[in-house]
Amino acid sequence: MHYELYIDLFFLINFLMDYFLLLMVGKMLKCRIRRLRIIAGAMVGAFLTCIFVVFLRGKIWRLVLFHGVMNMCLLKTGLGIKEKRTLIKAWILLYVSAFLLGGILNVFQPYVRGGAVFLILAFAGYHLCLGIWDLLAYFHKNMAGSCRARLYQNGRECEIYAIIDTGNRLRDSLTGRPVHVITGEIAEKLGCTDFSSKRVITYQSIGKENGTMPILMLDCLCCRCEKEEKWVEKPLVAVSERQKLSNVYDMILNPDDL
Repeated sequence: MHYELYIDLFFLINFLMDYFLLLMVGKMLKCRIRRLRIIAGAMVGAFLTCIFVVFLRGKIWRLVLFHGVMNMCLLKTGLGIKEKRTLIKAWILLYVSAFLLGGILNVFQPYVRGGAVFLILAFAGYHLCLGIWDLLAYFHKNMAGSCRARLYQNGRECEIYAIIDTGNRLRDSLTGRPVHVITGEIAEKLGCTDFSSKRVITYQSIGKENGTMPILMLDCLCCRCEKEEKWVEKPLVAVSERQKLSNVYDMILNPDDL
């Protein structure tokens, strides 16, 4: 069977795909995105693809060079990843991203009649894939459940167990910021005992339709879920009248602030 390969068009398509894939992987890994570096990485990937397709005939060599050497060069050049563990993670995410983006483009392939349409679909597919990833990350974060939290206030520090509650949607009416909930016992350990001058937040719960809790602004909050740490500067916390929220947790975290 005879094929005609337009190398300039082939290079351009691969360059665009590599560019979007590098952007996706970089945002998934929360790497520092440098546009010029992404462009350079995409050009390296597209160039190597053209070289391998034109000059390599052996299937085994193509398999090794395509999925090993070329993709590693693509990631190292485009994202500047040096750590081996992060590089392997990026390599896996590259294939996941390629699978999602390729599937989206394949669905609309019958409607592609020009380069401009392909570019628009690739751009839309890129944002759709990122949206899917953000949705999965959101559910993962909210389903993760418990974590350890460290609270800092006026030189004092308190480490407790906390729970990420998707039902906690408390927000300060003045600033609109998310509000966490701690117990009165934890507030005392942080030296917060006088709430007479503090503004309050209203809430509803089972058995209490219009409850109120005083709001404090702490110096800092650090949450450690699995192996990831999340720091929140000047978090707002409401102090519950209960001394214990449960037998395990002393704090209810608002997922909108994490």
